[in-house]
Amino acid sequence: MCRSPGGLTSETVFSDDFCSYPGVVHGGIVGTAVDDIMANLILLEIGRLTFTTTLRIRFIQPVETAAKYRIVGRITRHMPNSISAEADVLAEDGALSAMATGSYQPIRSAHARTLFGLTKDEHERLKSFLDTDGHARLSEEEHHG
Repeated sequence: MCRSPGGLTSETVFSDDFCSYPGVVHGGIVGTAVDDIMANLILLEIGRLTFTTTLRIRFIQPVETAAKYRIVGRITRHMPNSISAEADVLAEDGALSAMATGSYQPIRSAHARTLFGLTKDEHERLKSFLDTDGHARLSEEEHHG
């Protein structure tokens, strides 16, 4: 993944393991990829762990296996209880293959321990990414470490 101000980009090649039809990537796999980019961007830029509340994808052309794609995400709105983002799936030649929008709800500390079955130590390590004013951000080293 490559980070830019307000954005996150990842390059990928989907294997035949992810086909819905021969040579075509299943839409749910593409949905997972764009959702992951948007959620990771929110974590990196805003410092919040979130739940996906809506995810909409529009497929412009089939996403093919064994072809290189670039997935580009950006945050479009940040409110205290809702964060919105967009992501595009671009073919190697830059053609738009799919576009997505998502809404994300920040996870509250009070719910995280129960929902995730966290130990007290795990909860303490994640707490700064749960109930925060947005100043807890991962450094590049923490994200990739």
